[in-house]
Amino acid sequence: MMSKITVAIFIAFAIDGSAFGQSNEAWWLTVRFQPRDATVEGIPIQQIDPSWTAACLLRDAPLPAAASERGYTLQNHGATFERSGDFDRDGREDKVLVGVYKTRTGVSGRFLLVLSSRLGGGWMKRALFKERGEAGFSAILGTQKRLVWATCMACDSFCEVIPRRGSWKLKCESQ
Repeated sequence: MMSKITVAIFIAFAIDGSAFGQSNEAWWLTVRFQPRDATVEGIPIQQIDPSWTAACLLRDAPLPAAASERGYTLQNHGATFERSGDFDRDGREDKVLVGVYKTRTGVSGRFLLVLSSRLGGGWMKRALFKERGEAGFSAILGTQKRLVWATCMACDSFCEVIPRRGSWKLKCESQ
């Protein structure tokens, strides 16, 4: 009798994935990253934000194993940690990146950084958007014509990244 109950419990766990360490919660809701770098794309982080002591681009950060499971990858959701193109149509390449940061006072959070190529090579900061809180997931969604910054790949809350006459702004929506 006891062995039938044990087998039934094992089958129940195996069906929902819990017995194998899989979670029913999307990995991007719980993953946290460790800011550890002194530069971003060759730019000292103090030039990006003077209060920062460390940053990390998410494209360089290790992801949990669940991030490679079918249905849970960045590609499955049309998301990326970096996107390049001439988004503001000024004739120079732009690069939009996401990452996490930590300040001198211990505050951490996520960021979206917009860079533009310099004529002599390298990158210059064009815009920085920050969200204080957890040093957690964020990604870029959308197309060459519409960029979206999101902290969840399956939620209705996001910010559209809009180039406007030499500057950039965020238009955030929650549905």
